[in-house]
Amino acid sequence: MKKVLFSLLLAGSLGLVSCQKEEIPAPAGNNGSTQAQNITVEYKIYAASGNVVIQYMAPGTNGELQLTSETSNRLETNITFEYQRGNTFSIKANNTSNSSDEVIVEIYSNGVLQKTATANAPGATAYAEVKIN
Repeated sequence: MKKVLFSLLLAGSLGLVSCQKEEIPAPAGNNGSTQAQNITVEYKIYAASGNVVIQYMAPGTNGELQLTSETSNRLETNITFEYQRGNTFSIKANNTSNSSDEVIVEIYSNGVLQKTATANAPGATAYAEVKIN
């Protein structure tokens, strides 16, 4: 009986001694902090007339988001940049002439469509805005 008790006690002790906490490494580049992740933002503009005025939020020379304007004479225009999550991105476009030709704007985040808008009346503006977290 003593041998059985001793064997059980020894087995239990060995089981407790051999238990160790498994260390799970932190994901690479994270270092346990909540750093803001950059995303790829892409604006796509489709204009049947081929002549549109575009206004959009993008990083300026100081790195801060600012309103940028340009005119495009193409049927399709793409604008791409890297920026931090947690910001609101917007784009609007309209025909340069008083045309009812369709204008479509789209906002993508890392290749995934987030928001789209369409305008197809004279003087109408296609406007899309989205906060990307």
